[in-house]
Amino acid sequence: MRLKLWRRQQPQAVIGIYLGNAEVAIMRQQPGQPAELISRPRKGPLPALLSELADEQWRNARCQLVLASGSYDLIAIDKPPVTDDELAGALPWAVRELTRRPTARLVTDYLQLASQPAGAEKIHVVCSDLDLLQPLVAAIHGSGAELVGISIEELAVVRLLEDKPATALLFQMAGDELLLVIARDGELHVMRRLRGYQQLASQNLDSHGPELVDGLAVELQRSMDYFELQLRQPPVKRVMLALPVDEPALLAEMLARNLAVPVQLLDEGSAPLVAASNGQRLALAATRLLEMPA
Repeated sequence: MRLKLWRRQQPQAVIGIYLGNAEVAIMRQQPGQPAELISRPRKGPLPALLSELADEQWRNARCQLVLASGSYDLIAIDKPPVTDDELAGALPWAVRELTRRPTARLVTDYLQLASQPAGAEKIHVVCSDLDLLQPLVAAIHGSGAELVGISIEELAVVRLLEDKPATALLFQMAGDELLLVIARDGELHVMRRLRGYQQLASQNLDSHGPELVDGLAVELQRSMDYFELQLRQPPVKRVMLALPVDEPALLAEMLARNLAVPVQLLDEGSAPLVAASNGQRLALAATRLLEMPA
């Protein structure tokens, strides 16, 4: 979801911001300089926190926001039978009974997965609240930065895969539902939120390992089969993990025993520019969204 609001000439820097449910992470990169990363616990109003973190180097920078899952609803519907020009106006009415957010203050956009089962034409409608977004936009505007887009976790995590072959990614912010995506050539084909794993970070692999691994392996295999058989895509080549567990390498090893594809950690085999938290990874992903064609 890329909402273009205004544009300035010759920006001096790029800024990626992840507004998490518990953490705000910001990556800033000046041309020709190493990237800078900061993160703060989410305390108090987000617009005030953004204004506090902004400095003179934000002026004229290109900025991308990524919202946390708690800031939006993602609703799958049949694509309304209207023209593309009419679709934006039809979305609030198509989802008004499927979201608790007030229709009068609803902000909607949509995404369409790169492949769908034969005969289907579904879209996923992103629903957020004007009362949430408007102050955030004002805070960015007040810093002098150019807000290029607002995106969501499901789209942002694809940018962490760096256009690898068909890859399944398990990604989670601590305390949130587990996100499973399958991407190929930089495009999102499958996305699911897996319930029952909100406390994954506190699970002990010694005592809960077999049950945990069996459940994740079943969910992964089900999604990979859907990708290959129903969407008629080439088989998934690897599974990547970005999970808040104490022993991620052990979990990857245990999962690999249950699957016919390699299981790796997300940073494995590359220089982990952002490795301290998944919130920081999403701030990195936000800057990569800025590199995409308009």
